[in-house]
Amino acid sequence: MLLLGRGAQQINGITIYPDHENPQQFWYLSGSVRLSERNNNSVFTLIKYNKKAKDKGAKGGGFVTFEVNIGLSEMQKQRILSQLPADSVLAPVPFDKGTVKCLALDIDKEQILGAASPSLYDENSAIFSLTLNENQTAILEQAYNGNATPIGVVYELEYTAMRPTLDVKLEADLKRVYEELQFGIGGSGFVEGVKLDAAIETGFQNLIQEGAIKIEVFTFTDDEDVKIQKETALKLFMDTLIKDWFVPTLTIPKITDEDDKDDLPLDETTNEKPDGAATTETKPEDGIGEDVKDTVDAAEDIAEEFIPKATLKLRYVKQEEQKKVTYTYRGAQTTTKNYFPQGFFSRLLSDVDNKQGIILADLDDPFFRTINITVQAPQISYEKYGIQSINFAAKYPNREIESHIFDENNNAAQIIEFAMNKNLDTSYKYQVQYNFLPDSGWEGDRVKYEVPWTPTEDRTQVLLPHEHIDFLDITATLESNFYWGQIQEARVYLSYKSRTGWSKQKMLRFIPGDETEQHWKLRLSDRQNRNGEDPSYSYYIEYKMADDSTQKTEQVTTKVPAIVVNDLIKKKLPIKFISQLAANERALIDIVYEDTENNFRWDKSLEMSANNSTPVELEIPLANPSQQQFQYTITYVKADGRRLTQSFPLGIYHRSPIIVNTGSDLEVNVSPDNINWELVRTVTVNLLYQDPQNNIQKSETKTFNRGDKSFVWKAVLANQSLRTYQWRAAYYMKDTTIGEQGLVRYPESKDAWNTTDEAVIFLDRYQPKSNKPETKEGELEVEVSLEDIDWDVVRRITVNLRYQDPQNNIDESETKTFRSGDDSFIWNITAANKNLKSYQWQATFYMKDSSVGEQGKLYYPQTKGEWVSSTDSVIFISNYQNSSSWVGFSLVDEDGKPVTNEVYRVTLPNGTVREGRSDEQGRAKIEGIAMGNCTISFPNIDANDWHQF
Repeated sequence: MLLLGRGAQQINGITIYPDHENPQQFWYLSGSVRLSERNNNSVFTLIKYNKKAKDKGAKGGGFVTFEVNIGLSEMQKQRILSQLPADSVLAPVPFDKGTVKCLALDIDKEQILGAASPSLYDENSAIFSLTLNENQTAILEQAYNGNATPIGVVYELEYTAMRPTLDVKLEADLKRVYEELQFGIGGSGFVEGVKLDAAIETGFQNLIQEGAIKIEVFTFTDDEDVKIQKETALKLFMDTLIKDWFVPTLTIPKITDEDDKDDLPLDETTNEKPDGAATTETKPEDGIGEDVKDTVDAAEDIAEEFIPKATLKLRYVKQEEQKKVTYTYRGAQTTTKNYFPQGFFSRLLSDVDNKQGIILADLDDPFFRTINITVQAPQISYEKYGIQSINFAAKYPNREIESHIFDENNNAAQIIEFAMNKNLDTSYKYQVQYNFLPDSGWEGDRVKYEVPWTPTEDRTQVLLPHEHIDFLDITATLESNFYWGQIQEARVYLSYKSRTGWSKQKMLRFIPGDETEQHWKLRLSDRQNRNGEDPSYSYYIEYKMADDSTQKTEQVTTKVPAIVVNDLIKKKLPIKFISQLAANERALIDIVYEDTENNFRWDKSLEMSANNSTPVELEIPLANPSQQQFQYTITYVKADGRRLTQSFPLGIYHRSPIIVNTGSDLEVNVSPDNINWELVRTVTVNLLYQDPQNNIQKSETKTFNRGDKSFVWKAVLANQSLRTYQWRAAYYMKDTTIGEQGLVRYPESKDAWNTTDEAVIFLDRYQPKSNKPETKEGELEVEVSLEDIDWDVVRRITVNLRYQDPQNNIDESETKTFRSGDDSFIWNITAANKNLKSYQWQATFYMKDSSVGEQGKLYYPQTKGEWVSSTDSVIFISNYQNSSSWVGFSLVDEDGKPVTNEVYRVTLPNGTVREGRSDEQGRAKIEGIAMGNCTISFPNIDANDWHQF
């Protein structure tokens, strides 16, 4: 199953998804809409009735038949494969359902000329045969002349995907979200996917900062994991909004030279709330209760996801729908997504020869002499749907019924011909009967389904069973790297009940070492009873444990035709091995993870070779998400049989891929991970490699500060057996009472070195401890740090702290005022509940410039009286000093009247740009920015027509 998330990529304008389990499998979202070709000719014919034909009773102005698809050429596929790992398999995204519409745009409305069903396999072709009025015939004919005629094709396709494992709660005020989107996309309500992406990104930043969107991550490994989970939750929420509030449409395109180079617009959105994501109404809370910066960063990273260009329209959302909601995303689950390829005939027809494509017809034309119906059987395996045969019959006024039977051995297209009657009727009726095998693996209330006589003018009939029957193929899949542990087996209990009364139940059973994917296939004929809604079913999962006890999930009712069976581990640690082995070399890798506090051990052995072009990805199950250290050993087997073993000590290795390489260089990874930067200012490391016999000496000095990543040091080896090197470190502490005025060396002696052959140096293992007594269990200690405060602009700072534990009747608070030269402040309280470590704080900055803020006062949070909730042991006040600044303006005309709803752009001191519109009083205020110079401009007003005063 295709996997959403950061593994998605764009290659040559095509979105590529990885598979959740097979690292060699990739899925592509098809390209732009194009006309199908047969025998090197486009499948398009426009028959234009001449005056004589219309005078003698021909109905309408013309008739068009054409076939479109969204497939990729073989050359496109090969170009994509050339940029994927060797031995990759590329396949189109399998769509569950869809429609294709031919739309014409009048000045004030959208007219559907016709609709068809795509094949839902391979190129997703769709065939149209439409009677046109004179105006529609004329605008379609204009497309041949390269005019941007407002007529085109829009696909609406749906597919199922798996989202990554999450443990997140997202709360949103839909009223504010809707208002922000209305403001962001403008009054027309029409927006292209790329611009919608930008509008939502900007809107989410604003909404997160003001607390209208709040995100809480419950289970995580590190800050990067928190960021990824927030980013993914925002993307899922955004997809839900697009599905609920936008509809695909066409707008008259603006043709530019750049447009001519690109493919036609595409779009993809989530179709519904993901399986397992609960929605509840909530009451508003004071404050934003979140680490706003990380959440805004996640909102900005949404731009890394792909929302290709398509025209969407914001629909009207009723007031009662604009409520406060909570989405809970837990585990790896499935979701359905929509995809909206679309194209205008002005582009589709650009390569069609109009002499071949347009026919001017009179009554002597074959079009008015015979009704030729081409009947195409489905170009799919009959076995896939359990089809035994398909019976097709057609009848034309005053003519006998003609019929044909299709089966797997008799599947060629057939032509049924009627002589046209004197009324020049272009319509006929048809009937289809689908017959299914009773032992095909599909369960249904019958094996014979009959489509009643249906009138049509379509001269091409493609027999697609899914047009009339719902094939509900429910896929149950074990999550990637399912950890069995104490689980004996996992059972999925499913049930379906039709509104007609027909019902079915099924149990799918998973055991270790058996298949990881199972299906329950239902053939449903109750679409009319559901008023066209997608079928829904219910399921729950039961786990049988080693002690024969059972654990059950809650029952879920969903329309998503896929289930992810998660294991009982809340968090896993992803690790990736990349082979850079030479030909005929192998590597034997042994990984060991232990969590002694939880009596948990996990080990894994694997073998890699030069042929492993695809990285090997594993996940370590974590009983305690904060315990992320593991150790591993690599034994290299050279082409001549020699073995070289490298042991990597207990440490954190998951943050970057592990390169498996027997090269001649010595590589040492110096890791600053987990250094306590609340105590340490900087760390300087010296490294030295010496080989006197070969006259080699390599040395390097590296200094680490807060936020720095690991450093890889390399030395060329002339003697492969000499792999030892020397190193030492100097820790510069913030507390100058530690060591020599804050300097602590490792080893302790100034001229001493450590000698080792370890491939990784974990600096946190050697860092000094604070002189302060350790905080006892049940105590809460918070340091208010004044480091890096700009006292040139700040007069003083007042910080309020508050700790509340209503259950134990505790309410402690303290106020501290700081001035230039003051030391950091330590706040200690005794907590009756050792698990309640959350406190609240707020700060007021008194600036030397009284024109800043509220008569020289800036608040954090920005609204006076609000509090920030935190569990941090240190508050770095300097981080919030600049985020309390703001800039504003008032825009008036020559008569002094406010200029309302005017677009403005403000370039902030850090170079970022904020956009918005002036309010009803011509004013705007941009808050939460750094102090410095800002530039204000009005893109819709000539620069000479306004001035600052």
